[in-house]
Amino acid sequence: MTFSSVRTFALALLIAALPASLALADGVVTLKEGDRVVLIGNALAEREQYFGHFEAQVHATHPGLNISMRNQGFTADEVGFRPRSLDFGEPDKHLTMASADVILAFFGFSE
Repeated sequence: MTFSSVRTFALALLIAALPASLALADGVVTLKEGDRVVLIGNALAEREQYFGHFEAQVHATHPGLNISMRNQGFTADEVGFRPRSLDFGEPDKHLTMASADVILAFFGFSE
């Protein structure tokens, strides 16, 4: 199995497992009208900037909610450290500037 086919299979499983509401380990996140969803994390989150399958699935399962999605993923990001250039500012401040209502963290998939 090639890397590309493994990645495609894993993405298909992720999309198939996405219920009408996004489930978390300790509860359920119910998206509301006009929510701003921000993706953070490392390689998986960053790749969603190029392949919008996850965003498309969220919009397909929540039609009419006018959800906006922002992607702040970066391949080198870690849970406790998100390296940026000196002029970038604090990464957490960018969550505030994006007016994030829901933050989806994608950490640990590529380690």
